[in-house]
Amino acid sequence: MDDEQLIDHFPRLFHVTQAGAWPSILRHGLLSTRALLDLYGVDDAARAAIETEPRPGDVVLDDPALGRAVVRDNRPLRVDILGRCLDGSIADWCRMLNARVFFWATERRLEHHLRARGHRDQPREVVVVDTARLLARDSDALTLCAFNSGSALYPNAPRRGPDSFVAVDAYPFQELRARRGVRDAVVEVCVEHALVEVAAVAECVWSIRAGGEREEIWRASASAQPVAPR
Repeated sequence: MDDEQLIDHFPRLFHVTQAGAWPSILRHGLLSTRALLDLYGVDDAARAAIETEPRPGDVVLDDPALGRAVVRDNRPLRVDILGRCLDGSIADWCRMLNARVFFWATERRLEHHLRARGHRDQPREVVVVDTARLLARDSDALTLCAFNSGSALYPNAPRRGPDSFVAVDAYPFQELRARRGVRDAVVEVCVEHALVEVAAVAECVWSIRAGGEREEIWRASASAQPVAPR
């Protein structure tokens, strides 16, 4: 896959976050779980449980200076199913997930996520990122995934392992497009560790109320300058 194909077919990317998180994201960036634990200075013993096994519930981080942050649960990762479809250990897979920031590649995937049983009654915010601007600045940190890497609910869950996250120029887009169609050829776009200075690549932010009503709460300035590669 080349950059132009990614931009043409997936021009906007969608990151779901906690309601009220946008002011902190503007200050610190979109952080992977690992980067968030670094920011909050979580000690090794506590972070091992957070980073190396599926989380049955949310983990709340609180700091007088930084405020409150929530590390979301991993309930869609069923350990019994994951163990059967995984190349490598569960701990290694969780580390890989926790080292990345994830975006849905299509709005259809986003809507499916927001309507899922564990999410539909909870307010959320969605950061919408411009793919071209993201690639122009952070292409070296981007990988693509052909399935929902944070879910293993059913026995037919996709096989997964270290090779599941693929650089854009090595991604088998034409093969997957022929089998699935364009809109399902890429499921996730991932950024390693953190996406800093988000306002430089974001298009807008939506507030999603319980029940699904959407309100735009931030939009990039029309005069925003092109971003330089990092």
